Amino acid sequence: MRWLVALFVLAACAAPVDPAKLRAQLTPDQVQRLGVPLIFISAPRIDVAATLIPVRQNGGVRIWQARDGAQVAMRNGLITATHGMGHDLMAADLNGVASALAGGPSQYVRQFAHLEGDLHISIATYRCRMSDRHTAVQPHQGRPVRVFREDCQGPNNFENIYYIGPGGTVWWSRQWVSARVGALEIETVKP
Repeated sequence: MRWLVALFVLAACAAPVDPAKLRAQLTPDQVQRLGVPLIFISAPRIDVAATLIPVRQNGGVRIWQARDGAQVAMRNGLITATHGMGHDLMAADLNGVASALAGGPSQYVRQFAHLEGDLHISIATYRCRMSDRHTAVQPHQGRPVRVFREDCQGPNNFENIYYIGPGGTVWWSRQWVSARVGALEIETVKP
């Protein structure tokens, strides 16, 4: 438990963070001793990086939380919502992307619902395409993965990247959240 506290303290610094330095402090020995699932997230646009642990499961959605209370909700490694980051993603349609990652149609429509400053929820629609399916080695852990690139066009154009292992685990990804937050880079340190 003391390792967990130390990891959260590392992520709670108010000064700008260097995600690479913070991630380097997560040694395999520390991760092994934790005994809980762990993800590492960085958000370059808003200069934030943190380790998160699961705090609850709601059906197939796992809620991950950082020490400061910020949360990311994920279904099978795909972001479905965020809380506590500002301009939060209230909900994301995962049907098309999940199907494309499983070998289904490579073109689909996604919808994202965001909470605006006036507590109004705005819904945006994107036309997306999954491509560039090739093999690679995952950074930090050296696992063989398939790399998928998702290009989406709509009110904000963005590109998501997914590194997926043979068993379907999303080991690393860059997933767009909102225009203000940008993309989250997520590494599954311990599933």
